[in-house]
Amino acid sequence: MIKKLLTAVLCLSLVLASVSFSFASEESASDINATANFKCTELTEAQAIKRLSEIAGISLEDAATKIKTNKNSTMRLENSVRAVSYQEYSYTKSAGAGYKVEVGCLAIMGIGCGHSQFDGIVEDSVYSMATGSGPYTWNEGYSSANILNKGQLQLNARGTIEINYTTTVSATLKGKLIDAGFSTTNDHYFRKAVSINKTKTLSWWNN
Repeated sequence: MIKKLLTAVLCLSLVLASVSFSFASEESASDINATANFKCTELTEAQAIKRLSEIAGISLEDAATKIKTNKNSTMRLENSVRAVSYQEYSYTKSAGAGYKVEVGCLAIMGIGCGHSQFDGIVEDSVYSMATGSGPYTWNEGYSSANILNKGQLQLNARGTIEINYTTTVSATLKGKLIDAGFSTTNDHYFRKAVSINKTKTLSWWNN
């Protein structure tokens, strides 16, 4: 009797372990999918200056001044002497047919208490852009980055991808564009509006 009871308990333990493993695997897959389109790049101050120069179209000297001003004002606002680092956060969304839209910014990160947190956004560092092939244009409506709290950053963008199909777009690509939801007009352009509104949550943040 005792042997049968022990066998039953062992079987039940194995079943519960299997169920737990299944739930854990599903949760991990969900987490990966939720953050797959976010990218974070750690930058030194020199790299942040160069990247801001590229994004804002300003000289390295002007970019260095902005970086220094932003860092100092952020530290005064936070009343902190913590170390500061820079990270570029971006989110990429597929528009279909091989075209993508990206929105991003340079974030000032405060380091302390075993983790980093969002302390500020570098002035003029928010951008949006499209990538793809052929003669396309990204007409930005707006782009923005907002710190919701110390552990969350929101990226927003809206605009229209515009593709001239008079001579250079193949029939195959035209079919893909139509399937992806691009509309055509009498002025020989494919167009598609794309909106992004996504929030990056740091791993330590717990609502």
